[in-house]
Amino acid sequence: MLYFGDRSRRLDARELLGRLEVHAARAARLPAGVARHAEWVGLLVEAGELSQGIADEDLRARGADDVGPASAAAMQLVRAIAEAVVTSWRSGFERGALAVRGALASLARAPLPAEVEVRPPEGYEHSALYPEGYAEAAGALGAGPLRVVGIRSIGTGLAAVVAAAAGVRAPLTVRPVGEPHAREVTLSPALAARVAADARARWAVVDAGPGLSGSSFAAAARALEAAGVARARIHFFPSHLGAPGAAAATAWRARWAKAPRHVVSFEELALGARGLPRWIAEVVGPPSAPPVDLSAGRWRALAFDGGWSWPAVFREQERRKYLVVARGARWLAEFVGIGGAGERRYARARALGGAGLAPSPAGLCHGFLVRPWVDATPLTVAEADAPFLVARVAEYLAFRARSFGAESGEGASPDELLGMARHNARLALGEARAAEVERFADGARLAARVTRPVAVDGKLEPWEWLLARDGRLLKADAVQHADAHDLAGCQDVGWDVAAARFELGLGGAELAELVRRVECMSGAELPRAALAFYEVAYLALRIGRWHWAVAAETDVAERARAEAEIARYRAALAARLEGRSAR
Repeated sequence: MLYFGDRSRRLDARELLGRLEVHAARAARLPAGVARHAEWVGLLVEAGELSQGIADEDLRARGADDVGPASAAAMQLVRAIAEAVVTSWRSGFERGALAVRGALASLARAPLPAEVEVRPPEGYEHSALYPEGYAEAAGALGAGPLRVVGIRSIGTGLAAVVAAAAGVRAPLTVRPVGEPHAREVTLSPALAARVAADARARWAVVDAGPGLSGSSFAAAARALEAAGVARARIHFFPSHLGAPGAAAATAWRARWAKAPRHVVSFEELALGARGLPRWIAEVVGPPSAPPVDLSAGRWRALAFDGGWSWPAVFREQERRKYLVVARGARWLAEFVGIGGAGERRYARARALGGAGLAPSPAGLCHGFLVRPWVDATPLTVAEADAPFLVARVAEYLAFRARSFGAESGEGASPDELLGMARHNARLALGEARAAEVERFADGARLAARVTRPVAVDGKLEPWEWLLARDGRLLKADAVQHADAHDLAGCQDVGWDVAAARFELGLGGAELAELVRRVECMSGAELPRAALAFYEVAYLALRIGRWHWAVAAETDVAERARAEAEIARYRAALAARLEGRSAR
């Protein structure tokens, strides 16, 4: 089943460097504290993206991983920023900066490529992966010669943090390539010779993961061994202590279980003295009790009467969130991303709050969006006043269409969505039924002509709407789904209109009124053929989502809920392909 997406952008390298210079100057002007520390971490993320892009250009030009003048200067910059991050962290956010300005100047003199391909570091954006955890983990290495290699993309900055924390020189980076579960790393002769010269040192291999196969870690380890590094000298810095997933080779799984691995968990890092309670204290005051974890569907215990009424959740994909009590009030702290990703989502939250469409945030605290806890109940569609619901949803969607414009390429094209719908429909419903997807090809072509990409909501189920005690209908969790792991990404507002029709059970007259209002308030064009295509694509993608959720779930009750969602979306897609209502 298709569900996940992989997006990248080609950007001007000098423009990215200019942004780093502006960002570094801004960070240097801030007073000591968590906010300044968060700026240094955000700068690390951005510099890691540029460094990764430059190194990937070397790989394209030479056919093997190497260290050219520009990539060497870029890695020195990332190492300098990592030093600032580690110093700030270890000093309780009192010190930082160091040699960043000089490293920026050196990179500015280097022969940069015209453009680089930048890949979003998903761990920083979605998974609450904090580089400070890698600094803490590096403390377990002890004394002795050490060399560090990062696996691009996210391993670039993380490896620099390990190097800074261990007090060693800037790391090398490699890009595993090939089939996702059988990746390989190829070192240039010069880089292999550099590794061989340090073969008697310990080597730290740094990345997020391991994922389904752990093949990126495996590929980097094989490359080091081929250059003469003994297996016992290779240490791994993953983001968790779990084993590689089901696609891992048996031999690699056995080796991973015995290999030296260094991990400091999110809970150890973020719930400690320098963690989340300290971060949010600057915004809402010191918490009066430890934060309560509402992640992985635990929030349902506060929103619903009993487990029998809980909606399904994709627990593996849910972002971390905590209930915090400070100064006699309750607050929700939800991870929205480190660096620029968090800033963009915070801006959306402020805009939605200012328009009265979602709870207004109190602040952004090193990746966590903090907003008041709203005393409300999830929407019950059967009990909702239909005209009120349609009017409010239209107001919300039109505001997003006006306010959250996106660039083309930040989401799947209509043609890509059509291909996904064909594929998922074939697996879910069989060849004969899937052939009916072709009837919506004209709608996909029409959608391609009129589309205006926006950061759509992407998640419009009834329990995502909060009916406050004062009668307001507010949208919860409204700032990040367009940037999530899924294939759809940013789409035309028609995507959300199609989703609302199904998730909120709108009839034909209600849909027509929703379309009329959204078009009037946003200026968007919503042809019915394009909306019909979006309905099919939305339902097909949701089938893919819940298939992946079932595959990742171990709890019997949670699997049953997810399987019920598959059945619900399968029935709706079958009805839509037959020309019946998908309600």
